[in-house]
Amino acid sequence: MNNKEKIKDIYEKLECFHNPTIQELAQELKQAYQQLYILGVDDIVKQQCREHNVTIQDVLGSSRRKNLVHIRYKVSKQAYQMGFTQEEIGNALNRDSSTIRHYLHEYQPI
Repeated sequence: MNNKEKIKDIYEKLECFHNPTIQELAQELKQAYQQLYILGVDDIVKQQCREHNVTIQDVLGSSRRKNLVHIRYKVSKQAYQMGFTQEEIGNALNRDSSTIRHYLHEYQPI
């Protein structure tokens, strides 16, 4: 098992604990892991597509299906937490930055 796999395994195990402090540490570890191993917004899109079994074209397309909007929200939130600007996220998702702002501040996940 390489270091990348070890880190991922550790944060996934920590996420199972019901102690809020441990869950918070798991989230911090997960964010650090993602910052180390995800290079850009495009990589986040690919990761979410794999997790949700949809195509990149679906996510970047114009459909307003709830599951695709939710994936765009998750990509936006994760990328923003990693330091990407709303404009950079919008460009990667083929969306206006005002849509990204909506995802980040007003969207209610399903």
